[in-house]
This record gives sequence, structure tokens and C-alpha cells, in this order.
Amino acid sequence: MKGSYTHTKEQNLKISKTRKRLFSTGRVKKMIGKDNPMYGRHWNKIQKRDIGNKVREKMKGRIITWGDKISKTRKEKFANNILKIWNKGLTKETDERVEKCSGKNPKKANFGIKNGFYGKRHTEETKIIIQKKNFGKIPIKPFLKGHTPHNKGKNKIYYIPLQEVSKKCSEKRQLQKNVWQTTIELKLQDFLKQLNIEFHPHKVINIEHKYQCDIYIPFLNLIIEADGDYWHRYPLGTELDYRRTYEMKEKGYNVLRLWECDIRKMDLNEFQKALKYSTMEVK
Repeated sequence: MKGSYTHTKEQNLKISKTRKRLFSTGRVKKMIGKDNPMYGRHWNKIQKRDIGNKVREKMKGRIITWGDKISKTRKEKFANNILKIWNKGLTKETDERVEKCSGKNPKKANFGIKNGFYGKRHTEETKIIIQKKNFGKIPIKPFLKGHTPHNKGKNKIYYIPLQEVSKKCSEKRQLQKNVWQTTIELKLQDFLKQLNIEFHPHKVINIEHKYQCDIYIPFLNLIIEADGDYWHRYPLGTELDYRRTYEMKEKGYNVLRLWECDIRKMDLNEFQKALKYSTMEVK
């Protein structure tokens, strides 16, 4: 019979070993990539039609059922009671698993036609009552270890306005230490180290538009900003940059803004001149 014979595990291993040996010696070439004769080619419409017709002729009169998909060995195991159907002879009354899978399960019974409210709708009065009952309630979710809910110990409805939340988030974000430093910032820091000038990277500046500056030099009271050409819109600059420089100068800070394209070409002498000019400008 065609298709009734199957290889054993030992035979499969022998076949795989022989195939590997043939591939390694070069007797048989792998039909992959450029070695494949169909590489870079496609079936045309006529060829596709012919292949489809051949397949249809082979499949004529053949009915595919679920029984054909189950192997003969599996059928034999069921016949010889090696494998058993788990719910054979069990009822809803005798077994819990069958009861869960049946319609008596409340989780499944509440869907569709089995639901007692199927096809009905709430009135406007009942909708208002439900809204009043659920108002201020937050869906209960399991909290991780170490985390506590924001409204723990509060009896009344606890609500924080959106503006307060955004302020708190921005304040916490400003206190975070910025580990990431750009290449132009590192170059300026290297210049300052060569000149033996003390500086603080990413210092928080308390102005209206609070933020972390790139470099702060305490004894000069100088803030250096290394503005990237793309992010700060070279050569015009952004509105926020202008506002921050104005606010910092009002508070008495000296501000030196340098563009990325200038920093990359800059040497130590040019940087030293820029420092002197920024401090002299205010005086």
C-alpha cells in the first residue's frame, strides 16, 4: 500500500547521515540560493495552470475527513485502551471538569441568549443610578510588591487635577540624573579639563522653564549650552531656547550657546576666546 510504510528512528538516522556525507563530499548539491535552477525565475501563468490541473486530477474522488488526519497508530491506541478519552462515561453531576465545560458554568452561561438580560436595555433612570454608584470607583488591579495605591487610606473620592500631575512628573524628571551625554558635550568638557576649570554637567536651573543645563561653571556663574543643529533648528533656534536664555540672564547667569557645527571645528584656543567673550559681554 502506498503511504503505509514508515521509517524507524534508526533508519531515519542512517538516511540523515548518508545525506550529510553526500552533501559534504559534493556528490549532491544543496538546492539553495544560486545553486537552485529556479533561482531568480518565476512560474508563468500557463505553468501555474498546468500544475494546478495536475494536483486537481490527483485529488479527484478523494474526500478528506477528520478520520484521515488521525494516524493509524493513534486509532490502534484508542482501540486497545492505551489512550482514553478523558470525558468518556462522565456526566455534569459526577465530574467537576465536565460541569465547567458545560452551560452550567456561570462564566459561560452569562453570554448570549443564556444571559437573563439578553435583548433588553437599561432605562435612563437606571443608567443614572449606575453612574452614581460607580462614580469615583477605580477598577481593582493586583499591586506588585512594594507598590501602594495612590488613594490608600482616603475615604472620599480622591482626584488630582491634570496640571498638578504634570507638574509633579516634570519635577521628578528634572531631579533624575541625565547619564546620556552627546559627543559635543564631551568635547567641551574635555576642553574645560585641559584648562583646569571646575564644572558641573547637567545642573538643574531653577527658572520658570526649569531644566537641566549641559554645563555649569560655578566661579564664572556661566551656563554653556551645546545646541545640536537638528534638535535646536540651526541657525534660527527654538522659542524655548530664547525664553530660557532670557530667564537665566534675568537671574544673573552668564549664558554661552554654541552650535554643533561650530563645536566640531573648534579648537582649545577658540573655546578659550568664547569663554572670555561670554563673561566680558555682561560686564
